[in-house]
This record gives sequence, C-alpha cells and structure tokens, in this order.
Amino acid sequence: MENGIAKGVGDNSFAPEEKITRQDMAVLLYNYMQGAGWGDTAENAAAAFADAVDIADYAAQAVSTMQRHGIINGKTSTTFGPRDTATRAEAATILARLSRG
Repeated sequence: MENGIAKGVGDNSFAPEEKITRQDMAVLLYNYMQGAGWGDTAENAAAAFADAVDIADYAAQAVSTMQRHGIINGKTSTTFGPRDTATRAEAATILARLSRG
C-alpha cells in the first residue's frame, strides 16, 4: 500500500484474503505500470465491451489501458466481465503478457 499500487476496498479496509475481480486486477496492474514509469503506447484499439457500464468508475481507465496494451483481454469477444473473479489461468496469462511488456 505504501507505494500506491494497492489501495483499500473502502471503509478503511484492505481485504487481502478476498478474491480479486478482473477490474481490480486491472487497477493493480495499471498502478504498477504507472509506478514503474511505463508509457501509454498501446498496441490495440479500445474495445467496446457490452458490459462496459458494469465497470466501476475507479477502474475504467485501468481496464481500458490494460486492454489496449494487450495485458487483459475481454472474457469473451464482446464482454469484459469486470466483476468476475480472475481464474488462476487468467492470472498466469496476464502475468506472462505483462512480463513481455
């Protein structure tokens, strides 16, 4: 929390044992990228996800940036699944993509 990568979940709580949603994973990675000084030279056009209205305001920029960088894709070709929890396979794929960046 000290470096700003992870922030609380509200009510002055951190909830380290909770499962992580796809949108919150995007926020963590976005914050990491910002702290590491990565630029915003995205390789993909922004996707128009059908469930974009379900992406929390605090996560919208992070989801868009991670998608445009090819780090986190949609759950399907038309949805992001922002409040779905990330599977182990998704997390491994995301970390592999991040490491090539």
